[in-house]
Amino acid sequence: MTVTIIGPTPTTEHIRELQANGKWRLFNGICYVGDYDTKAEAKKYGRMFGSDRIAKAYFNGLYIEYKSEEYLDYEA
Repeated sequence: MTVTIIGPTPTTEHIRELQANGKWRLFNGICYVGDYDTKAEAKKYGRMFGSDRIAKAYFNGLYIEYKSEEYLDYEA
């Protein structure tokens, strides 16, 4: 049995970036992942998954930019 893994296409990546627009995302050490509607929700899951920071995603027409980056305080 052969398994073929099909990666994202430019079209699916574009759709994914449009869906992430305005959402809060977690930094996993390599890239930003997840889509959370509120900053509080992103902080909660960021702490749960060991993320060191969160940021809000903005699609600028070509790609996602991350703004309002905030480092998570594990002391709080």
